[in-house]
Amino acid sequence: FLADDLGFDDVGYNSDPTLTNRVSTPVIDALADAGVKLSRYYTQPDCTPARAALLSGKYPATTGLYHGVLNPQSAWGLPLEHALLPEALPGAYRSHAVGKWHVGHSSAKRLPESRGFDSFLGFYGAMIDYSTHEIHDHDLACAGDACAAALADCQVRGSTVADFSGLGGGRRDYDGMYATDVFADRAVDVIEAEAADHPLFLYVAFNAVHGPLEADEADVAAFEAAFLPESDSTRATFAAVALAMDRAIGRVVDALKATGAYENALVVFASDNGAIPGQAGGGSNWPLRGGKFSAWEGGVRVPAFVHSPLLPAHMRGAVYDGLFHVADWLPTIAAAAGAAVDSGDGVS
Repeated sequence: FLADDLGFDDVGYNSDPTLTNRVSTPVIDALADAGVKLSRYYTQPDCTPARAALLSGKYPATTGLYHGVLNPQSAWGLPLEHALLPEALPGAYRSHAVGKWHVGHSSAKRLPESRGFDSFLGFYGAMIDYSTHEIHDHDLACAGDACAAALADCQVRGSTVADFSGLGGGRRDYDGMYATDVFADRAVDVIEAEAADHPLFLYVAFNAVHGPLEADEADVAAFEAAFLPESDSTRATFAAVALAMDRAIGRVVDALKATGAYENALVVFASDNGAIPGQAGGGSNWPLRGGKFSAWEGGVRVPAFVHSPLLPAHMRGAVYDGLFHVADWLPTIAAAAGAAVDSGDGVS
C-alpha cells in the first residue's frame, strides 16, 4: 500500500497524544503494531521521484527523475532500460497495479501493462478529483499555458478530461464513485480471482490523501466537532480522507484473510513523501521540519511498516531504527519472493 502525501504525524501510531486535531487510522495502527515499524524510513520529497525509486530500486540520480513531477503533457518518464519491481519477481507471479501511476504515460510502452504488470486500473498523472476522476486544476497540473488551454478546450467541447483508465480502456463507468473505494474494490477483486491460484504482487497506490481533498460529509463533520476550529476545515477533511483510506486497507486485508492468502502474505505500507501542512494541504509532519517538496525531514521521512504472519514472534511489534530508503523495497520484496536481484542502488 502506498499513500499519497501522508505525513509523519498522519497515522495514529506516530501521532502525539498530547496534540489536538489528530487523525484516526485504526486499521493501519493495528497492522503496524503487529508488524515492524520503520522509524527511519526515507523517501523522495515529491511524487514521481519517489514512485520511480520504489518501482525501479534505483535512486533518482540513477534514473534521471530527480527534477520534479510528470505533468499531463510530459513526454518523459522512468527510462525504459530500468526493469521494474514486477519484472524482478519469479515468473510464476501475477502482478497488478491499482491507483496512481505517475512515472510515465506518453506512449503505450511506458504504461504499467508494458512494464511488468498484468493489469492496471487507475490514473496516470498527479491528481484527480475523487468522484469525477477528472484531472484537477489545469493550472496546477500543467507546466505551461498551452497544456492548460488544451485541457480547458477539451472540457468546453464536451470531451472528457478524466484521467481514469485500465482493463482495456477509459473507465467512465466508475464516474461518481469515490476513488479510494474503487481502488479497494479492484484490489479485492484481484485477490478473490487470483490469490488461490498464483503467487501475487499487488501494488495499491491510493491517491489519498493528496488534494483535492474530498470525503464523506459525516466523517468530515465528526472530525470538525472533535478538532479545534479551522478557517476552512482542511485538517478535518484531510483526516476524513485518511480514515476512508484506512477503511479501504482494512477491506483489502480482510479479503486476504477470507481467501486464505493472508497466512503467506507480506503487507507493506508507506507514504510516497511528506505532507503539505497547515491549511494549504491539511497534513502534519510533526515533529519534523518542512514538508513535501523540501529535503527537510518533514518532506522525506514518512510512516512505513512491514506486516506479516510469517514474522517471528519476537519481531512483531518491533521498531526498526536503521535506515531504510524507498529504493530498498525492490530488492527486499524480491528477496522475500525468492528472487536474487541486484537492483543497483537499493539493498535488501
